[in-house]
Amino acid sequence: MGGEFAASTTFLVESAGPGRRGLFSSFQYVSTTIGQLVASGIATLLVDTLSDGQMNGWGWRVPFVLGAVLSLVGFWIRQGAAETRSTEQQQAPRPGLLEALRRHPRQSLLICGITAGGTIAYYTWTSYLPTYAELNAGIEKSDALLAGTISLAVFALLQPLGGLLSDRFGRRPLLLFFGLGFTLLTVPLLHALRDSFTVLLLVQCAGMVLLTGFTSISAAVNAEVFPPRVRAAGIGFPYSLTVAMFGGTAPYVGTLFKELGHADLFPWYVAVLCLGSSLVYLRLPETAHKTLER
Repeated sequence: MGGEFAASTTFLVESAGPGRRGLFSSFQYVSTTIGQLVASGIATLLVDTLSDGQMNGWGWRVPFVLGAVLSLVGFWIRQGAAETRSTEQQQAPRPGLLEALRRHPRQSLLICGITAGGTIAYYTWTSYLPTYAELNAGIEKSDALLAGTISLAVFALLQPLGGLLSDRFGRRPLLLFFGLGFTLLTVPLLHALRDSFTVLLLVQCAGMVLLTGFTSISAAVNAEVFPPRVRAAGIGFPYSLTVAMFGGTAPYVGTLFKELGHADLFPWYVAVLCLGSSLVYLRLPETAHKTLER
């Protein structure tokens, strides 16, 4: 489903009224986080109510059935959604998969630079941190999962606030708040972890606040980079490639450092990638108050 990020990003941002692209953009991660919370809640409910035999026999299928039903609901909503492109854009030939990469190489590289730090921070804080805390701080799995669930709920609530702030003050201040925040604080925050639920929750929530500077507006920032004809295709390839390289591999890299006896290097790895993205943000033109071509 992550492969739909570019299309949903374009649709959200092009659907926004004047001065509301950041707010509309923020609901990309509101919905993603709600999905994570629903999935976690369903899994927890099944584990608590079914025996091991029932879970292994048929219980594991229940979330997939519910997911299939939700997919049909999503399909129904899309059937009635209004097209956001102009009539001229709708009549133009569809761009090829690599057309944006060929005709707009600078913008494609820009998407990679914008995304690299954000995706490693996102996957580390929303997915890998409970495991990292178990491996490196001895925190109980139940405590780690509970802290992760609470922090995800906080994260979902923060997204519209970040979008609104970017519509008022611009995209670049929020991106720099995220990038420089993670560059300076990733190592201290992860080193502060110890066998304490409260400490883990505070570390996770602090990271979620910083991360909101990226997630709440990443859809708007990406959409504002490309012209309308190649917007969805232009975002899709470099974004997905960067997420696969740096975000999707975050748990593997963190575990590998642990196995090699260098667990302390993982926070530095995250900080360096966020520093690289921060340098991109410094030179990024401000687009929040410009009219979006459709």
